[in-house]
Amino acid sequence: MAIHILSPLYLSEKGKRSNNEDAIFPDNATTQTRLFVVCDGVGGSEKGEVASHLAATSFYQYCTENDLNSPKESTLHEALIYAEQKFSEHIAQHSETKGMGTTLVCLWLGNEQALVAWCGDSRLYQFRNGNIIFKTDDHSLVNQLLKNGDLTEEEAENFPQKNVILRAIAGSEKPTQLQVSTLTDLAANDIFLLCTDGVTEKLSDAALEMIVSQSNDNLVEIKQLIQQYCLQHSNDNYSFHLIGIEQVGSEKEATIETEKTTVSTSTTHSEQPTPAQNVLPERRAKSNSLLFTLLGVFLLLAAIGGWYAWQQQQKNVQAEVFYKKALGFETEGSLDSALVYYQRANTISPQAEYEKAATHIGEKLTTYHQYNDKITNIKKDIAQNLDQMTSILSLLGDSSLSKRKDSLMLELKKAKAGLDITRALLVVSDTTSYDGDSLKQERVLEKRLLGKDTLAFADAILNGDTWLLTAQTYIHLLGKNDTIYALSDSLVRQHALYCLQKADSLGISKARDLLQVIQ
Repeated sequence: MAIHILSPLYLSEKGKRSNNEDAIFPDNATTQTRLFVVCDGVGGSEKGEVASHLAATSFYQYCTENDLNSPKESTLHEALIYAEQKFSEHIAQHSETKGMGTTLVCLWLGNEQALVAWCGDSRLYQFRNGNIIFKTDDHSLVNQLLKNGDLTEEEAENFPQKNVILRAIAGSEKPTQLQVSTLTDLAANDIFLLCTDGVTEKLSDAALEMIVSQSNDNLVEIKQLIQQYCLQHSNDNYSFHLIGIEQVGSEKEATIETEKTTVSTSTTHSEQPTPAQNVLPERRAKSNSLLFTLLGVFLLLAAIGGWYAWQQQQKNVQAEVFYKKALGFETEGSLDSALVYYQRANTISPQAEYEKAATHIGEKLTTYHQYNDKITNIKKDIAQNLDQMTSILSLLGDSSLSKRKDSLMLELKKAKAGLDITRALLVVSDTTSYDGDSLKQERVLEKRLLGKDTLAFADAILNGDTWLLTAQTYIHLLGKNDTIYALSDSLVRQHALYCLQKADSLGISKARDLLQVIQ
């Protein structure tokens, strides 16, 4: 790769907020990383942290799967569409996340140029010799008013709607656009800062230039100064990637230059013959030189080992923070948020405990989705039965159809039996769907479920899975101490056996196991 970078640095802190809704990706970047993404989730209670993490990971995934080493503007736009699709899928499965959104800014390094893409008010800066030579243009209300001349810089500082953004990733139903710029003016020692608005909340462009110039382009010092400033002054989450350019040029040129240097050094030494009387002193000098070299190598390795151990310790601490946050979300029942933080913890510091927790929550979410699908289907059946009963009742009121009254009444009984069964299934599956006294609701439905016509017409409306669900409903009644049919357990058991036999005959394997339990 023609653009060589120094070891990237990053930071993501919650600041004075109770929750960190920022996301950076990857959070284990190396000198070989080509794509950097920063997102700032919006929505608060609508899961801003889920939005930022989902956008960052899905956007990064699409780009890496489509030739990461060849940045293309078209790929960036396609990655946005892919991320929006992932948003829509997640919102469809988690209604509580409806309304979530996120900003995005990314840097994609190529062979001799870089692509910058952004949406919202998360920014990218390019510094050279301490000066800003490129900066993204915020998609925000306050910036639009500034450009239109409706606000001055001083008025913008205290503008009440300063945080209103005009673009955000929110799903396929609310598509947005990326703004993309191609950077061809790249040089060694250039520094890129990708950050959320928590960094720039109180840190002006002039202050940033001062920090970079005072640090003499030292990434570690720049990170520390920004972190200290944000810790004292930022009210929002603050997160950033910090990338330094080490060299811009082809690897071939670098290799040729190295070879020239080697040849030149070799020639120089060969042109200086060594007198015989200087052989011993030179051997001693070489021996001392070798000793110092070995000592230097040893100290360097020790320093690298110490630095690596410190880095690993920092990662372990951060991973533990994420793990505890995930536990809190899991306790609250926010499984999607818990999964995000378990995954973050395992990414930073892979451990069997973190991976196991993430897998467990993933399986829980899958079960939850299946449960939601089951509830949705039952509710659809109830709606269809109600519509059918309404239609039949309207026909019964038509005097011209008096000859069909008997057949219509039969159809009405079938529809009512189907309604009774589906309502009973819903009560057992989701008692929170009913307002008022749930016990009273259950007792009414128990009576309906044990009606003489219920199973008589069930053959026309139930499949194998529904027979099993209906049997489980009867078994539920058997286990209730306060059932109004406590004296009629034999009737409930008879109905349960009948339904299980039907399910078994239709190939539902679980029905056979339950038959053995209640027989």
